[in-house]
Amino acid sequence: MKTSKLLCSIMLLCLCIGVKAQESAVYGGGPIYNNSNSIQELKSSGFTTVIIWTIHIEQNGDLGFNGEFPLVQNGVYVGNNTHPDFPDRVRQLKEAPTSITRVEFGLSAAGSGTFDAVKRFYETEGVGPQSTLYKNFLVLKNAIPGIDAFNNDDEVTYDAPSAIAFTKMLAGLGYKNAIVPYRRSDFWKALVEGVNAEFPNNIDRNYLQCYAGGSFNNPCSSTWDFGIPVYPGLWGGSGRTSPAGVESRMNNWQDQCGITGGFMWIYDDFDNSPQVAQYANAINNALSTQNPPTEVVINFNNVTLESYSNQNRSNNFSIANGGSNLQMSQNTWKRTAETFRITPNTVVEFEYRSTNESEIQGIGFDADNGLSSNRIFKVYGTQNWGIRTYDNYNGSGNFVKYTIPVGQRYTGSAMHLVLVNDNDSGNGNSTFKNVRLYESNQVASRQTANTIDPILGKDTYTTTLSTENVLQLNYEDEMQINEISIFDFSGRLIYQEAIDGTEEQLTIPLHQKIKKGTYIIRLKSSTNEVYVKKILKTN
Repeated sequence: MKTSKLLCSIMLLCLCIGVKAQESAVYGGGPIYNNSNSIQELKSSGFTTVIIWTIHIEQNGDLGFNGEFPLVQNGVYVGNNTHPDFPDRVRQLKEAPTSITRVEFGLSAAGSGTFDAVKRFYETEGVGPQSTLYKNFLVLKNAIPGIDAFNNDDEVTYDAPSAIAFTKMLAGLGYKNAIVPYRRSDFWKALVEGVNAEFPNNIDRNYLQCYAGGSFNNPCSSTWDFGIPVYPGLWGGSGRTSPAGVESRMNNWQDQCGITGGFMWIYDDFDNSPQVAQYANAINNALSTQNPPTEVVINFNNVTLESYSNQNRSNNFSIANGGSNLQMSQNTWKRTAETFRITPNTVVEFEYRSTNESEIQGIGFDADNGLSSNRIFKVYGTQNWGIRTYDNYNGSGNFVKYTIPVGQRYTGSAMHLVLVNDNDSGNGNSTFKNVRLYESNQVASRQTANTIDPILGKDTYTTTLSTENVLQLNYEDEMQINEISIFDFSGRLIYQEAIDGTEEQLTIPLHQKIKKGTYIIRLKSSTNEVYVKKILKTN
């Protein structure tokens, strides 16, 4: 495969129509359940997320709070015996007026056998609806409904198969998930990819420890880029990093790679003091300029174009029309030295034309200089490579406009723009014109008909099913879909069918016995591509 060079010049049209709030999180333990004044202090602090520290899973599957008091024993919630106000205090954290929009429960931590227990239960009885872990976490959910997410701090076990299955169980129960690593990036990468392949963007935050054992971690390093936002954390309180020090370090990281959030460890060390608001303000002030411009227009005269991977063998490119056009031929693969922050809302828009088909012609973003087929959106070419959702250029030689919601496929804090024209022999060519990035709130769309069109991509869409109780799937045979599964939100499989992948349409009767509610449909291709959609059954 060969390649294309991208010279992107960046004009920032800062039409900032409003500022999107950054995320500032704080971990906290005892004060939250011991001191009622702490709830109001946190609500007025400026922090946007509170992570309550921490749930332990005992060897018998019971759930306890940090070795201090039991929560669920033998399938029964018993937390009221010691802290009857705990569920209500959790609820109050997000009750207006408040700065807090998300509350998480921590899971495990150093010295806890939590994920050893998860591994043992996974190997002996699984994590399905009849398992001990599923039942106990369902009890916890019903008792403390104010929890939005779980925060995985496995610092001992690092067993990917059991961790993936367990986190999927939590996702099926309706929880978001986050991770808080400080080492073993290979494990965390496998966990994020394994869960998000089935539950897109379920693991949505990487709270990277940049203190104690993780003090040398750099949130801007590609080591920690798993396609989700990285929020670095520092340790506050007496003898630790001061609010001014937090603001300085967060600001440096924001300048380097556009971080969109950060966190403090630990509220217990500075609660009941002005430092609570000072630490929140330090993060919020440092990141207040991080918001992406409303629009970034690429001028290829104003950027530095480098070779992408080892593919830029021809290096045939030229810039025209004052920098708005990049023309490429033969084996030319280019990336910009400049980087961009790709959020879940980021869209790339451009016009494209070719007068001679190559093997691979496309555009995308990548955090490093390794060849990544899952980062490049192919729009033309003879080879089956890259993300092919938009592989539909008509070969007319005329410009065709493309609008690609990149952030619905992957995200990153420091991503290079990549353009590809790969042609080992011959003179295949590409012209990219008027390339621009912008932020869109349309991260998902609702279809009102009883149909799903998987060619829209891997993103989660909602289809509303009405009285017909029939779901019709339309897709292109080149997608080679060979398995269709439907799950309820607890993760229970309720329908599955294998197909030969050659049909362009499939009709699934959803019988009356399937109650109204929300379901997940998963389509799996012969190449293990997974397409996930959300179904809302209204009758």
